[in-house]
Formats: sequence, structure tokens, C-alpha cells
Amino acid sequence: MGFSGQGRVGAWLPLRLKLQGLTPATSFRLTVQAPDARGDVCESSVAQLTSDSTGSAAAEVVFTTGRLDGRVQLLLLDETGRTQWSHSIDCREGSLSAAPDTVPAVSSQLLLHRHQPIPVLAVGPFAGLRELAAERLSTGSRQSMLLLSMPQARQLPGTVRALDSVEVLVLAADYGMSETQAAAIRSWVLSGGHLVISCGAQAPQLLQSPLGQWLQPIFEIPADNSVYETLDLTAVQNFLLGATALQTNRNPVTCLRIPSRQPRVVAQALNEPVISRAVAGAGVITMLAVDVNSRPMDKWLSLPQFTDMLLFGRDESSAERAQRGSRISSVGITDLSTQLAAAVDAVPPEQRWSTWDAMLMIVALLALIGPLDWFLVVRTLKSPRLTWATFPLIIGSACLLVAAAAAPSATPNVSRTVSLLDATLDHRGQSLRVRTWASLSTAETQYAAVRLQPTEILSDMLPANAESVVSWSGRAEDIYGGMYRPGGAGLGQMISRRSDLQP
Repeated sequence: MGFSGQGRVGAWLPLRLKLQGLTPATSFRLTVQAPDARGDVCESSVAQLTSDSTGSAAAEVVFTTGRLDGRVQLLLLDETGRTQWSHSIDCREGSLSAAPDTVPAVSSQLLLHRHQPIPVLAVGPFAGLRELAAERLSTGSRQSMLLLSMPQARQLPGTVRALDSVEVLVLAADYGMSETQAAAIRSWVLSGGHLVISCGAQAPQLLQSPLGQWLQPIFEIPADNSVYETLDLTAVQNFLLGATALQTNRNPVTCLRIPSRQPRVVAQALNEPVISRAVAGAGVITMLAVDVNSRPMDKWLSLPQFTDMLLFGRDESSAERAQRGSRISSVGITDLSTQLAAAVDAVPPEQRWSTWDAMLMIVALLALIGPLDWFLVVRTLKSPRLTWATFPLIIGSACLLVAAAAAPSATPNVSRTVSLLDATLDHRGQSLRVRTWASLSTAETQYAAVRLQPTEILSDMLPANAESVVSWSGRAEDIYGGMYRPGGAGLGQMISRRSDLQP
């Protein structure tokens, strides 16, 4: 579950499931129950399974949870709707300072992190990453890093949604993945991800993989004579100012040949680029022609700082971030997610009473209820004992008057949406992604069915197998409806249902 038991709260996370002992040749529906950002339960139908002749079934799906703490419930339902298997997973907030324990074969705990750290997914070993994460955490002046790990490339998810928790993906030793996994990485890069490849003597393995077949025309890597040897890594050393000496001790180092000048050459040794960077859609691909897991790179004292520069470039200091954050934008809000939530809010301002209005009415009621009750029971009714009836009657009448005044005569159903169209093009073809944030407001609390229907223009542009996903949206804040808010007693929880299955 997740990436070795870790992930980001509110983001889509991969889930790999293997079941045995089922009734052979039987259909089942896999359902995930997890809290949303409001703390209510969201029941998601994520997969339709059919057991084989031995009673086994497997599935790779995605899910999301909206609270740092809580519980995720996995349910396997048969065709009659009865539960044949269930499993609970406890969620809690993860720590950046403590390394996660060895992930068991059956996960029972999920560590969720906030959105402030930069999530970096390392596939296989990548020298210098753990030291970099510890250094960023101890320094405090730079944004911390969330290091996620995946032991092998074949364990990578096969959908772009499952990479929602990742901002930087690094590979150095293992490129053995399927066509589906490589397509997911390509879509993730085109949507804004940063892919970092370190390759030296493993160039043939990279070029034979589906990922390498996508990268080869971008960097014009030759199919034959794809590597060369060098005794001088001064260009790599000079990439980092103040770096310690990177000496080869006259031992040849195998490097990947990157002859293309179309990408931006970041560092070059003689006539051969050693660090090249290309833009793909909204994302970036960084190619390092040296293997960081081989000598002399893995023994270089400045490797963590070099990796920091390679992954993030020049990072602004805390003083620069504070100065930037202190500026007031045109709308008075500097956080983009808060601006988006305010723009999508479907509750009309003229139909919503402010907190100050409610407090003023409470003070007025407290000031008038005593004299009014005294006038009724002493002057009008002339029976003080009737105050046991008049006092609650006055309070109830005041509540009814406020409710009648607050309810408009005709409250229309309001919907507000903000859509983002992202179209990218590379040598493999066009990639189109549409994201819509919507908010619905009705006069009464009710259940409603929401279905995503693209417009006629989008229908002509989208392929026939385009994936459409509808889910809840939450703020990464510690407020009501925020994903950082701790869970309560669970009283008055509501249940919403969504499905990834085709109707």
C-alpha cells in the first residue's frame, strides 16, 4: 500500500492486492472505505475481480484518504453484496526523521505526510539521497524532502493517478518496467513531474526498456556506441560550487553518450554533455551520463549536495520564502489552493450570515429575554410562576423567527466550477488532461448523483479509452474540512459513494 507504506494525504496512492482461498470462477467487487477531508466516509468501488480456477485473484488499484489519522477499510463483496473478506489499515502521520520499518507482506499501517515536504520517489538504490534528506531536515532553512522508495522498477504503478504523491522520480540502476508503467511515467512527466535518470554502463538496459525507447529520440542517444569512457569528471565537479575534488584515480569511468544539443546542456566535458535537461510538456527530464552508484561517484563527499542541485536546482532560503510570503497579492491571499477554494465556493454571499451577525443576535436575545419575560409574567399575566412556560416559549419563538428570516423564499441550486485544460505534444503524440474543481450548493442537505460528462468539443478531442474520475476535493490546511484536522468521535458521519468501474 502506498510507496513502501508511505504517501501524501489527499493524494491518490497505489494499492496492490493478492487474494487466495476464494471461490473459483466467481466475480467480486473490491471496495475501499476511507475518510474524506470532512471526516465523512467515502466508499469507493475500485475494481471488479474474477477468481481463477485455483481461487486466486489480484488487483492493482488506487485510492485516497483525506485525514492524517483514521482507518481505511478494504472490503471484498460478492455478487449478492455480502462481504467475503475485509481488512483494516490504520493511518497516522509519518515522521521525516524516522526511517520506516520493513514493510510486511500484508500492510496494516499507512504513514501519511503533509504537503509541505517535497516527495521524491527513488526506484532502487540512488547514492546520496538519504544523506540529502537528512541534511535538508536538519538544516531547517530549506524545504524538507519526503523520501519515498520502491525496491524494483517492476513494482512501479501502471497508472498516472498512482504517481499523484510524487513530484520527483529518480532511477539509477533498474529500468526493467512494462509498457504500461513507462506510459504512466510519460503521462506523469507531461503533467508536470521531474524525471531524473542516472545511467552509465547500464545504457544498453536503458535503451532496451520501454522508458528508454521514449527517451532515446529526446536526447538522441545512439543505439550503437552509446557509451564512452573518460578519466576526467571535472565538469561534474564544477556543476556544484565549492565541491570537493572528484578524482577518478586514472580509472576509466563509463558514461552515457548524449549527443543531442536540442535539450539544455547543463554540464559538458570536452565535446560530450554529462548533464542534459529537456522539457517535456509541463515536466522536466534530467539525464546524468554517470552512474551515481558506481565509483567514484558513490564515494564522493559532495554527492548529497550535488544531488540536491541536480534535483532541485538553487533552493531559496527561508528568508527569501518569508519575504515572498509576506507580500499581499491582488486578492489578499497568497496561497493558490486557498484562492482556488474561494473561487469554487458555490454558496452565494448574500445567502450566508456571517459569524458577527450570529453573535450580535445572540447578544440581543440575551439582553431582551429577561425584561420581556418579566413584563409578561408580572405586568401582563400577573403570575410569576408562569415563567417556567414563557421563558422557553420566548426562546423557541426567537429561534423560529431567525430561521424564517434566514431562509430565502426561493434558494436556487448553485454550481461553480473551475476547469484547467492541459494539452501537451511530444514525438509520441498528443496528451490531453482536463481537471475540474466543482462545488454544489442546495437549499437542503441531500444525497445527489454526480456524473462527469465532457462537452462536445472535448468529446471530439479525447480518445475513446479516456479515463474519467470523480472524487472529493479538500484543502491541505488545519481548518474545518481540512485534511490536517484531527479526527473526532465520528458522530453524525455521512457516507458518500463513488466508483471507478464502468457503468
